[in-house]
Amino acid sequence: MGNLFYWAYCIFYIYFFTAVYRLKVKKSLYHYLLLLIIIGLFYDNFISSVGFLIGEGPVLKFLNFIRYLIHALFTPLICLIAFRIARAFNVKLTQHTRSEIAVWILVLAFMVMGCVKED
Repeated sequence: MGNLFYWAYCIFYIYFFTAVYRLKVKKSLYHYLLLLIIIGLFYDNFISSVGFLIGEGPVLKFLNFIRYLIHALFTPLICLIAFRIARAFNVKLTQHTRSEIAVWILVLAFMVMGCVKED
């Protein structure tokens, strides 16, 4: 049953990627970051849905390691997207350069924390 949900998410992410890619907006770094996040989430759900077909072993272990890296490195970028959306809606706090720098520092800290392996 869980595999059906993973496949449904995969289909959603394909649609979402296409919709975001086709947006008639100025293509900026944040636009491409959003596309990168969507690709990462698609990959995560795709591997989760086909993992039982691959079976336990070094191949699945490697593919899951890539999933781990995606979560550690791409997922924190959602904070930047949220910041840019807030800035577009003229949220006062987001209009300062210091705020953007703080968000970048926070994102980098999340990435480092995600990469630190706990035993």
